[in-house]
Amino acid sequence: MTGSGTLADPYVIWDIDDLQDMNLDLTAYYELGQNIDALPARWAWPSQIRRPTADVLTAGTWNVFPLAPATKWDKIDEVVEDGDATYIVGVTGGADADFSFNVFDVPAIAENIGLKLSAFIRNDGSGTSRLRFRITVNGTVYEKAQTGFRFVTYVLHEDVWDTNPDTGLAWTVDDINGVGPNPLERIGVEAYDATPDLRITQFFATALCMGFMPVGQDEPTHNPVNRFSGFFDGKGHVISDLLINRPYLDEGIGLFGCTRQDSTGYIRNVGLQDVDITGESDVGSIVGFHEYMLDLADGIISDCWATGTVRGRDVLIGGFVGYNGGLIQDCRTACEVIVLGVVVLAVQNGGFVGLNDRVIIRSHATGNITVNHQNSNSDIEEIGGFAGYHNNGEIDECFSTGNVLINNNGVAIDIIWAIGGFIGDNWGNGIRNCYSRGNVTVTAGVGIAQGVGGLIGYNEAECVNSYSTGLVTAPGFTHVGGLVGYNDDVVTDSFWDTETSGWAISEGGTGRTTAQMKDPTTFIAAGWDFGAEWGMTPPCNDNYPCLLNVTSGCLWIARSGAGLGALLLLS
Repeated sequence: MTGSGTLADPYVIWDIDDLQDMNLDLTAYYELGQNIDALPARWAWPSQIRRPTADVLTAGTWNVFPLAPATKWDKIDEVVEDGDATYIVGVTGGADADFSFNVFDVPAIAENIGLKLSAFIRNDGSGTSRLRFRITVNGTVYEKAQTGFRFVTYVLHEDVWDTNPDTGLAWTVDDINGVGPNPLERIGVEAYDATPDLRITQFFATALCMGFMPVGQDEPTHNPVNRFSGFFDGKGHVISDLLINRPYLDEGIGLFGCTRQDSTGYIRNVGLQDVDITGESDVGSIVGFHEYMLDLADGIISDCWATGTVRGRDVLIGGFVGYNGGLIQDCRTACEVIVLGVVVLAVQNGGFVGLNDRVIIRSHATGNITVNHQNSNSDIEEIGGFAGYHNNGEIDECFSTGNVLINNNGVAIDIIWAIGGFIGDNWGNGIRNCYSRGNVTVTAGVGIAQGVGGLIGYNEAECVNSYSTGLVTAPGFTHVGGLVGYNDDVVTDSFWDTETSGWAISEGGTGRTTAQMKDPTTFIAAGWDFGAEWGMTPPCNDNYPCLLNVTSGCLWIARSGAGLGALLLLS
């Protein structure tokens, strides 16, 4: 890295090591000097999985396959039929099982290593069970407790040691491979407060390549001084193949983890190509948690884009930013968003932003968002193709084209609510001049199952001059509509395509045929500003209205003497 970090002489970033070293000074001025390959060889090694061997220690009244009698377990319950599953059937609880295992063989060049323990857990009883994952390092046992659960189907539980608990430092290759001075020796599980019907299957350990540490990640102290408050200008350069694999790091996963509230800085002019980002909550590609800015002139994010995949476990997952509390303008994301849904909640997740508390203008999301949930005792709420929950501020001149899929994997979910092609739950100051082209599919729901719409799932604020065209599928739901599912506010001069959506009804807006939706007079008659905000340029946007200030190639030319205006096909 060159430069001194001042406005006149910013730090210039030349490679991934320079980018990582931004954590050493979170208040300085930075710019990219060139395109950056963000996946060096030391982060390119594949994660390794190890399962328990036949050397099994049993304790209490636990029965462990293959040593347990066949009457104590049922092989058809195996999650993956691979012939070597480990089954632990708790018949009284308060017991543990530690396993030897074939040690890892992580390559010598590896850095940023994490250790993840995983198990599928089922509880057929009426009580609530709890579980601890255990490892033994250098003769000492360390534990991570899981929350209470009562699931009648097998549900994945996981936890990660991102440092060696014996030293408090990063895992060394030798230690994770079991040959160092502080070696990993055993892995295990312990049940406590367990009911007689607790079952555990497919217990295994994974050596993770965790990749890049987000700039300004404030876990575990949540100290604002550890958040980014500097000035970053990408100068139009591209960072490619950014890998962040930190599935149990909370609040702030992205190129920038967290920004600081009193920041006068900015993030601008950078592209992220083919990201592979995994976190727990507050996960995005550019920023995980963009703190609430008291002054909208502070912390502006502008002219940035991202492609790739963003994954999160539960809440505030977005293809661009997990939580937004500032001004985002002229940005876009094509990232696929996947919500893993292995815990109780999958809430406030969106193709662009999970939760918006301030202002987003002239931006769009084109990636699909999928919620894969497997817990019956759980909620799926406020999921949208652009924003999961629009809580405050404004969203103006934005669109989404990705599909929204809520997949419950055959499990009956307690609550599925507020699912929309553009916004799951629209609140605060509402939206205007926005549209959604993606399909919305919810596989099934029980209990509270309502509020699914092509544009907005649950509307509690203004919706002005907006439209949707996507197919809406939500069997067994109430309050489902082509534009709005559940409406508790005003929907003004907004439309949906009754043919492509599959719905002739909506609790707000006006339904029109496909031909009418591709006729500019439909919208001009409603007062839409064609020429300043909207255009229509076949074949741009499949002949539906497009946003002049957002979509490249979108045009509108009014011909004099043509009344409401006429479209010219340009060659």
